[in-house]
Amino acid sequence: LNIIFFLFLYNFNYSFSQGIGKERWSIKTLNDSLSNEIDTNFIKISIDSLYNFGKPNDLKNSTKRLDIEKKSFLIRAKIIEYIKQDDYDYHLIVSDINDQTKTIIIEIIMPKYGNKKYYAKLKKVRDELSNRIRNRTLKGKIFDIGGVAFFDFLHNQKGKAPNGLELHPVLIFKIV
Repeated sequence: LNIIFFLFLYNFNYSFSQGIGKERWSIKTLNDSLSNEIDTNFIKISIDSLYNFGKPNDLKNSTKRLDIEKKSFLIRAKIIEYIKQDDYDYHLIVSDINDQTKTIIIEIIMPKYGNKKYYAKLKKVRDELSNRIRNRTLKGKIFDIGGVAFFDFLHNQKGKAPNGLELHPVLIFKIV
């Protein structure tokens, strides 16, 4: 019982000190010093193929943008679920259209938090998502989704890829 209480306190403390959704914040909002090196020529890829990228060793809040995080990918995916996070991002779980057991997380951020260079794209994506939620035309639909690669810490996120790779933020979001 003591060990369970200790683990609870540790996890609570870690979450509280990090701030929900704030890990590697400047990288996932494209506001870090290396964001000018991001290639927005989208590489078409399947979710299954994204699983093949190796999980980074020793990922920390202080880890600078990794080489893979300078690339943008375009996937065709089915929307499984969405959750509005405490940091106002929309956390979407999407599946590979050929194998729905393979899922990843994509994140649609508040445009005002993103790099000003990408504001118009971030706003267009956010507006499209908001319209789809309002009209109930999101879940179960297939979308082309383009975003910047981002490695998140592996914690208990529902729908996460085994290597922690996400598309965060999303810059293209259109129904097929």
